[in-house]
Amino acid sequence: MCVVPQFAYAKLNVFACSPEWGALAAEIGGDEVDVYVPRTPPDNPFKVRVSSSLVAVLNAADLLVCTGVGSEQRWLPKTLEKVKNNNLASGNPGWFLIKDVVKLARIKDGHTQHAHWNPFVQGDPRRVRSIAGQLAGRMIQLDKDNAKLYKENAKNFIKNVGRLADELEQQAVKLRGLTVVTVPGYSDYLFDWLGINVVTINNMDLDKVDLISYSVIGHSTDILALAERLSLPLVALPLTISGAGEVATYEQFYRTSVGKLLDAVGH
Repeated sequence: MCVVPQFAYAKLNVFACSPEWGALAAEIGGDEVDVYVPRTPPDNPFKVRVSSSLVAVLNAADLLVCTGVGSEQRWLPKTLEKVKNNNLASGNPGWFLIKDVVKLARIKDGHTQHAHWNPFVQGDPRRVRSIAGQLAGRMIQLDKDNAKLYKENAKNFIKNVGRLADELEQQAVKLRGLTVVTVPGYSDYLFDWLGINVVTINNMDLDKVDLISYSVIGHSTDILALAERLSLPLVALPLTISGAGEVATYEQFYRTSVGKLLDAVGH
């Protein structure tokens, strides 16, 4: 994934709110896109600081790719109020929100009394394949000269992720039907894809819990304390595609996640 301080001339300039969408845009766009992902603290890629430089990057962007829910709502709307770029106006081709192109799941995480949309959809390769196809269509709409490249890259990505998902589902058969206690939201899409039941500390039955999971980014002290008390497997899962390290790509993200779960239950 290309993360640059400013966009280069003559390429499709993509602003991605979080690393997973930056990685996807780079997969589809290849050398014909410049992708900018806001700099964030190493322990939280979703904590974005609003600055004049961020506004400047948005003013130069051709395409904004964001989830449209979750932690983005803490900084994106107020940042866009300062942006003067009609490309990114809602309803225009440069405005691409994940929540508008795939169905998100609801979650009740304890922060409020009401359920809200779960933004961590990158955990589900089925939805990611759909997002990839629609993102490629938007890139083609904005940059017809490179339509063939975007179409081919998206086709390959969708095919490869589909094959990978089939392979990992076969490997993860023994995970299906297990119950995990975890922090609500972070890995729910991943667990749903793999057929793993999710419970929280507040509604768990200890006799029916098989393992404990937490995100390496958004971990809960309650979850870690619970793991210390119980003799159950504990697994730390990646939350996003980092562009570096062991989860630099979507393939590595899914392989790492399934591998850690299988290791935890002693495959």
